[in-house]
Amino acid sequence: MVLSDSEGNSVQATLYEDSIDLFRDKLKLHRTYYISNAYVKHAPKSHTLTNNAFQWTINSSTLIEEAKETEAVITIPQRSLVSFSELQNYVKTNTEIGISLATNAHSSLLLEPKIPAADVMKDWCEVNKEFLLQQSSKTDDSSSSSATPPPPGDFKDLSTITSTTNKSDHYWVKASIALTNFQQRFAYIACNKCNISTGAELEETFDCIKGHEGKGVGRSCVQVHLKDNTTALPATLFGSIANKFLNCSTAQLLQQITENGNEDIKNIINPCSEKQYNIKLKPSTKEYAGEMKCKYIVDALHDVESG
Repeated sequence: MVLSDSEGNSVQATLYEDSIDLFRDKLKLHRTYYISNAYVKHAPKSHTLTNNAFQWTINSSTLIEEAKETEAVITIPQRSLVSFSELQNYVKTNTEIGISLATNAHSSLLLEPKIPAADVMKDWCEVNKEFLLQQSSKTDDSSSSSATPPPPGDFKDLSTITSTTNKSDHYWVKASIALTNFQQRFAYIACNKCNISTGAELEETFDCIKGHEGKGVGRSCVQVHLKDNTTALPATLFGSIANKFLNCSTAQLLQQITENGNEDIKNIINPCSEKQYNIKLKPSTKEYAGEMKCKYIVDALHDVESG
């Protein structure tokens, strides 16, 4: 964490193991404290959060006492905020791959900042609470479905892909999609963080086998065959990409599977086997029964007409 004094000086402070529990209820954001007997050492440049050459370690020997309100004179530092619409100005590459945000060792997160912009955001979140809840329940595959198709010369025939030994990380193909197996499971309950299948109920919080706490969310999944004028190739569609092809929502699929098995699944899905798509195909090679096999996942799906 970062501590600041009334003169605007800042220092990075760290708590480890038992010290975290010791001061969990004492240290609060935007409060003023008297702190003494912290361990001081040089701050490594690769992990520092401030311009201070030193950092503190707070442990059981550190004395911390909250200052009275009349003694709390620290002002919140001014911050230069950047809107999402301006992020393009900070991109460090000319490659048109879209925009994303990521933290690194030099990033810092300020929770509940006491600034006017944060108050405006809180009001907006309160008004749009239902919309935000709907967005947070979606799995994170919308970014890949919006990938931009390459120039026409970069598309591959399906037969070329299947005959290639050294697989690329992805291919673009122009193909139709055939759905022939209506007895497959078209949706399942997955971990909201890693998409792995789980036995948890929808919206249930559980300990994921990947080592984190997850929540059960619905995820669509459909096994299909891609076809062009050279051959056919089995592939899998997940999430919003599967929803786009089936022309129905995950909630509809889960409800149908729960109520009637797959008996009436044809009544709610509307795939078009004659339609041509620009498809981003991702190969996934894994060992099955002692043999290395390659499966293909549709990572992006575009109508040819809208290209």
